[in-house]
Amino acid sequence: MQSCPLPCPPRVEDISHRVSVQPHARAQQTVVQAGEPGTWFGIVLTGDLIVELPNFELTVGPGTFIGEMTLWMEGTSRSATMRGKEPGGMIATMLVDEVGGFVEKNPAVGAKLLSLMAGSAIGKQIDNMRRTLRNAATSSNRMELLDHGSGAEAE
Repeated sequence: MQSCPLPCPPRVEDISHRVSVQPHARAQQTVVQAGEPGTWFGIVLTGDLIVELPNFELTVGPGTFIGEMTLWMEGTSRSATMRGKEPGGMIATMLVDEVGGFVEKNPAVGAKLLSLMAGSAIGKQIDNMRRTLRNAATSSNRMELLDHGSGAEAE
């Protein structure tokens, strides 16, 4: 991303040096690969991404944080693969290593950014736990039906 063409507030200048915009030029282009190290996070600016998790797939769009779990769980790898749903989408990204310096120079904006990303990360964890519980309940119900269907009676 380029610097401001006119004198800008220090916050804008600092952001412009730390954030880059990444296109996903074609449909199905991999943006994030499960298992790779988490070195950056981003926000979807345009277009949709297909998020592939074990036994589950969802679509996310503009305004969605991606990769923010990296900030809270250092040294972990990506838990999902993400692909562009259609061509022409854009993602604003920042390296995880840049966050500390940004927050130090811009405490109010940095605190807001971290708060939004923490809320996003917590929401995703809650959604994952709900899916796991639903899947477990569904599996348990299937097993119960199989037990009853086999003629085995509890004594």
